[in-house]
Amino acid sequence: MNIRTRLGFGGVATYEARAARIVGRVFSVGRMILAFGIAVQWNLETKGQLSAGLSYLGNWITWSYFVLEILILALLVKQKLRFLYQNCLYLAIAIMFTPALFHISVVDEFYSRFRFVLVILLLIPWLDACRAALSDNRLGTTIASAFVIILFAGVLMSGIDPSIPTPWDGIWWAVVTVSTVGYGDVVPDGVGGKIFASFLILIGLALFAVLTANFSAIFVRRGVGEKISKEYKEIKAVMMEMQSIKIDEQRILAILNDINQRLDRLERDPHHPGA
Repeated sequence: MNIRTRLGFGGVATYEARAARIVGRVFSVGRMILAFGIAVQWNLETKGQLSAGLSYLGNWITWSYFVLEILILALLVKQKLRFLYQNCLYLAIAIMFTPALFHISVVDEFYSRFRFVLVILLLIPWLDACRAALSDNRLGTTIASAFVIILFAGVLMSGIDPSIPTPWDGIWWAVVTVSTVGYGDVVPDGVGGKIFASFLILIGLALFAVLTANFSAIFVRRGVGEKISKEYKEIKAVMMEMQSIKIDEQRILAILNDINQRLDRLERDPHHPGA
């Protein structure tokens, strides 16, 4: 049992039906989009820039998504109880968000803080899949992963640190931080922002190392490809030359065979006209 399953977001197992696995992948992509929406909602609520109506709508969307995911996948999978156990975190999220649908003012502050935690929880399965994909040295996957990290980090930092007023400023800060450029025009001042920035710096160093490995792999593959192409041409030329030699050998053997036949006839009958 892997760490994702232990934490309660194991997804659809590989032994389940093909339809369940396909729908599970669709929901996993949807969770990434939902996580970004939750991050934006949390950011705007933190700054007091989101109306109560839109906040209420966001709560309904979050609750409905997890309820639909659990219900639909539970109907498609064969081992239903095992699926619910391996995805108990999603079930817990749906249950925990239920009070937020009834305008209970006491829990408003709790849900404002819980949304940040929820975004982090939803990113954990993606980070695990991202780590596995990055190990294959695929440049496109690396760039896409960096883009998603920058997007989420910028929105979250804008809500964590008041010195970064807008999500756009946060995204710009994330770009210069992940790229290890660090212009210093936008910097976090609070303790929480600095702690978050420290983690992002470490992620940026790791991404830089992966990008370097990707480019190295591309150049190595290109060099190996050129070498293989050159060797292939050389081998092809040698094979053509051997084919030509083989044809010449066949002609020589045919001539020798004809000579042998003539000699045999001559020995048998010296006066034979074909001798």
